[in-house]
Amino acid sequence: MRILITGSQNTGKSTFINDFIKQWPMYKCPKRSYRQEAKRGGIKLNRDGDIEGQKKIQKILLDQLDKHKDDPYVIFDRGPLDNLVYSIWLNIKKIGEVDDLFIEQSIAKFKRTVSAYDIIFFIPILKDYPVEIVPDDQRDINPEFRQEIDNIFKGIIQTWHKGKDTFFPKDDCPALIEVFGSREQRIEIAKLYVNKNGDMFSEDESLLDGLGVEDEDVQALKEMVNTKQIKHNSNIII
Repeated sequence: MRILITGSQNTGKSTFINDFIKQWPMYKCPKRSYRQEAKRGGIKLNRDGDIEGQKKIQKILLDQLDKHKDDPYVIFDRGPLDNLVYSIWLNIKKIGEVDDLFIEQSIAKFKRTVSAYDIIFFIPILKDYPVEIVPDDQRDINPEFRQEIDNIFKGIIQTWHKGKDTFFPKDDCPALIEVFGSREQRIEIAKLYVNKNGDMFSEDESLLDGLGVEDEDVQALKEMVNTKQIKHNSNIII
């Protein structure tokens, strides 16, 4: 199974991936991330991005997906969806010559390749669950930029919830799940969709199997997921 972890910068994606692999050790994350490739190639990122850099990042992420598309258990730290979101931000802000044609092409490429994933876990920004901001030489910690990127993610994902095919294909589309809360809560949410063997639950398999928690706790978690889903779906800006 191939899983994509996506979301704005500074939301705890790397921490979630590390915790996920501890829970499901059969999974691996590609050895070289796009950030390592970007650093090696001198590619501009975030608010300093430009169309040439976005094209290079897109190729890195698509090549990475293609390389691991037949691997049984892979978890990806960012993918073409992230490239699209940051490109849209640059396009809106008229930065780096990221034009409408490139956005249209990026959407088409994403729609053609997204079926390679089985699950997309999206980590949103929620004021009830703050994440410690850890700066580094490639991470933009500007709070306004971070929030604007999160808004674009939520706007795109809103189209999926409404069944529109603006960004996601109507057929052969992966499950899109929002995870939030503490590190432990995020893993518990993942357990609702990934069984103990690292596979997606089958139609005849109970979500309660192997969770190791009481039925009422699982039900409460499901209600929390649904409540938060509605809460930030109603505050979309794009």
